[in-house]
Amino acid sequence: MLFRHKFELAERFCLGKVVLDLGCVGRLEMVGEPEWLHRRIAEVSDYVLGVDENRSGIVKMRSLGYFAVERNVQNLGVLGSEGFEVVYASALIEHLTNFDGFFRSVKNNLKEDGRLVLVTQNVHFILRGMKILLRERTSSPDHTCWFDVETLSKLLVLCGFEVVEVRFLKVEGLADIWNEVRHFRSLRALGGRVLTLVVETVIPGELGRGDLVVVAKRRLGNEA
Repeated sequence: MLFRHKFELAERFCLGKVVLDLGCVGRLEMVGEPEWLHRRIAEVSDYVLGVDENRSGIVKMRSLGYFAVERNVQNLGVLGSEGFEVVYASALIEHLTNFDGFFRSVKNNLKEDGRLVLVTQNVHFILRGMKILLRERTSSPDHTCWFDVETLSKLLVLCGFEVVEVRFLKVEGLADIWNEVRHFRSLRALGGRVLTLVVETVIPGELGRGDLVVVAKRRLGNEA
């Protein structure tokens, strides 16, 4: 398998664990494909339940044998009597409007010693900054917000969590470029992926990484 940074992150936190994958569908055409993130989580975890509002995606997942439910992640009840060791939310929080409801949903389902893994766009990525200066669109039109380390950490604390790890993640690899070719959308999209790969290869640290990863645990004894 070609090098996949998001796959390696998922493997690190989900290997042998009971996982709740929030926003599991992603792009509908990717469901079931080898480069689909939920598929990799299912391969390495002991058990994974996917949650998404995308009805077509959930139907497709179930037809392929995945465990999945159609729910709003900002208003989840308890989905399992034993709780989950990991709640994984990749490319999700930037789509939400009710953060209090989302984090309460996480706490409803995360074991006391479990981990919440949040992956979102890194607002300080140099290409994103250049787009802002050029007044170009920097994210999907259905995104509601951006986060940096400070704002996301503050939100987690206010919602009853404690940050245990922060890292910055490359978002592009050779497999991502090949996937864009296979599911060709436009030369602009392909060119953007190639440019991102080059920048992430050349520039180290926060400025040269497209995604922000924050890992948190429940703050017990005085929960929000």
